[in-house]
Amino acid sequence: MERRLAAILISDIVGYSKLMGADEAGTLAALRQLRGELFEPVVAAHRGTVIKRMGDGWLVEFASAVDAVGNAIAVQEGLAQHANIKLRIGIHVGDIMHEDEDIFGDGVNIAARLQEIAVPGGIALSEMARNSLDGKIAAAFADQGERQLKNITEAVRVFASGGGLEGTPVKSDSQPSIAVMPFENRSADPEQEYFADGITEDVITELARFRDFKIIAPNTVFSYKGQRIDVAKVAAELDVRYIIQGSVHKAGERVRVSAQLLEAATNENLWAERYDRDLVDIFDLQDEITQAIVRAVAPRSGEAEFRRAATLTSRDLGLWDTIAKVRYLLYQFSKEPWEEALSMLQLAIQDYPEEATLHSMLCNLLFLQLPLGWAGDHEESLEQANAAAREALRLDSQDAYSHRAMSLIRMFQGRFDEAITSIEIALKLNPNSAEVLGSAAGVYGVFNDYDRSSELLRRAVDLSPNDPARPIWNLGLVLSAFMAARYDDAIATCTISIEMNPNFPSAYRQRAAVLALSDRLDEARRDVAKLLELEPNTNLRETAQRVPLRGEHMEIFLDGQDEKTRACCGFT
Repeated sequence: MERRLAAILISDIVGYSKLMGADEAGTLAALRQLRGELFEPVVAAHRGTVIKRMGDGWLVEFASAVDAVGNAIAVQEGLAQHANIKLRIGIHVGDIMHEDEDIFGDGVNIAARLQEIAVPGGIALSEMARNSLDGKIAAAFADQGERQLKNITEAVRVFASGGGLEGTPVKSDSQPSIAVMPFENRSADPEQEYFADGITEDVITELARFRDFKIIAPNTVFSYKGQRIDVAKVAAELDVRYIIQGSVHKAGERVRVSAQLLEAATNENLWAERYDRDLVDIFDLQDEITQAIVRAVAPRSGEAEFRRAATLTSRDLGLWDTIAKVRYLLYQFSKEPWEEALSMLQLAIQDYPEEATLHSMLCNLLFLQLPLGWAGDHEESLEQANAAAREALRLDSQDAYSHRAMSLIRMFQGRFDEAITSIEIALKLNPNSAEVLGSAAGVYGVFNDYDRSSELLRRAVDLSPNDPARPIWNLGLVLSAFMAARYDDAIATCTISIEMNPNFPSAYRQRAAVLALSDRLDEARRDVAKLLELEPNTNLRETAQRVPLRGEHMEIFLDGQDEKTRACCGFT
């Protein structure tokens, strides 16, 4: 059975049974005429292959979405003046299987369901089909939001001409999206065209590692190559929130690459940088600049999404707005926002049970209870988090965040070798994620590898200096510094956490203990007072549950809680 990617067009005559009942002979005669004079000549002109001719419609395969949509537009224009015959047309680009002169697969199924919701005389496109068009044709199709199509598991984002769609849309899916426009060759040297195109493709490939963002495919963005880019227009055509633009300029044996990240809605420049390098090994240079751009762009767009999430108030958020809002609430490090985030996430999982990101976030949310002391039953919370991590990995074994989630659980279970294995897989899957790097810093810190923890944390902070998750990342490094008797380093790291979030109790707990061991008793007492203000019922016995250490490492930690520390801090 042959499999291939194709553009599939399915058309259907509106009210066919009614037309046949009213005038069978006249309807059949009109269809024969239209088939010979309009449908088949237009299909041939657009290099299509008619797979099936039904009494009331056609199934046609095209090599490209441009041909399929061009065909659909020509047919609908040809029928515009016809008194009785109206078509609905649906088009999707997807995987098909060919067998016995027929085709099957998602490409066919989705096209058929799109046809059903098109208005009479209209055309309905899937997002994949629309994103495969050139800008001129795409502009003719308006975004209709997500639709839950009959017998199709996941909602499909639909674009339409002819006055919209029939039926009611599902919740909007506003996943943040990025278009990397073709880097412009501003050199007299035409050889640099390949270099510019290579950077464009590599940036797209690397950004695709981040599951939080939808990245527009190379074939689509390269349709804009050589054009003057109007940011607002391109953003509307491609339905993207962020646009990356860049240029390449060679002079002698030096090359300058410039890049910028724009927020489309405001045209605000979120980031810009210029890279001047010697043109020695072009492939090494391409890799270096690609990595530099990706490491800058991902956290900047993430920060913009975090700010946007703070403004979201609707209870009827779609999938990606829910993810953004949950992240915002999570990193308030306060129990009430945490409970709101948990409720939102549980409802989202009911709506999108197959979305791995939601399950890895649930693991993260449940895990956070443990160091913050919010878990009613420590072991039960740990098992719930473990179940969420397993489900995330079942749904997407190539998701860095799912492996990160499992690493955190294994760390709290004292299964350090497995925790290290999981976090190293996450680092390999996405070495440019500040969230993965920061979590890795915490894992290695708990594992008592101060140098590795410090190096990973530095890389995470370089990528995202103001990341709200940093106080959590810092916890492992502080423990490592504590066990190595690097008290000044531990105090400094705790202080950074407190400056970033003055209501983060774990930082006060850690700093108080280290200050006491450093004979800075007055400062330790002030931290304990603040800790007890944030957590009135805290004590040493339950604090031990929050520290993911086992065996020798736990002994080191507990040995540090000597009588002087207990007396100073007022713990019991």
